[in-house]
Amino acid sequence: MSMTIEENRWTAPADQFAVRIQVNDAPGFFSKKLIIEPGCRALVIEDGAFIGEVSAGSYTLESFAQRLRFWTKKQCTVILTRAEDMPIECQCGDLPTRENLLVQAAVRLTVQMHDVALFLQNLLGARSAFSTADLRNSVLPVIRQAMWESVGRMSIAELTGPQVRRDLDAAVEQALGVSLRRYGLGFGQVQTVSIKHERYDEQRRKLGEAWLLREGIEQQRALDELYSADELRQIQRQERVNELALLAENVALDRQEGDLAVMRRRIGIRSEMRDAVLSNKFDKIETAEELAQMLHEVDRNRLLRQD
Repeated sequence: MSMTIEENRWTAPADQFAVRIQVNDAPGFFSKKLIIEPGCRALVIEDGAFIGEVSAGSYTLESFAQRLRFWTKKQCTVILTRAEDMPIECQCGDLPTRENLLVQAAVRLTVQMHDVALFLQNLLGARSAFSTADLRNSVLPVIRQAMWESVGRMSIAELTGPQVRRDLDAAVEQALGVSLRRYGLGFGQVQTVSIKHERYDEQRRKLGEAWLLREGIEQQRALDELYSADELRQIQRQERVNELALLAENVALDRQEGDLAVMRRRIGIRSEMRDAVLSNKFDKIETAEELAQMLHEVDRNRLLRQD
């Protein structure tokens, strides 16, 4: 038997899906406390009928019996199986889509024990254990047929869309429901799915590269426009700075030219005064009024008087 029973501890190894335990003498069997390890569930059958389930925990004969609906003969068959869903991975090739494109599909789904009596009758039979490999080999043909039917209802675009797992979940559940129930198993859910078609995938890859290229061009154009606008603002700012500098230079030149003109006129007035001093005009001046009158005539713009 591919199961470990030590000191009345029931546990199923990792490579086993279900293990049969025959309890013929319940009082003797439960002379010690029974422990069902976590992650396991004990499904009890008496005379081919399911009479109850005992989950992980510690039990005596009395507490074990209280978990069952009825137990008349104090003997039974126990199917020890896993409490969690059992994942099964399936590779399905050349599945036709609605457009008759042949795709490759990889799907991971889960199954669980649903009807232990049907499982005992149609799968386990006389064997003492049913391994996970046995489970896969038994249900893979059913899964492949269900995938063939489900994929055939969908287009290639639907199979590669974001809703494919949810759509296949419903389609596979509908296709697997009847077939798995015959074995006493129940369909859990589609966990992962991948669909491949070489030419279609290559076309999608090229479309993606074209989109990236187009996005890159658009981004570069936007950057060029941004840089051009920034350079234009810098040029306009520099032009304004240059205009202000030129205007300041022109003002300075105008001021210098004005000062130079005033200086020239002053020099001319001084020359006239010097000529007047050297001439006999001063000899004819007798009063201060006559001197002021002469200066007024020479310095009509009052340049010297301002100095």
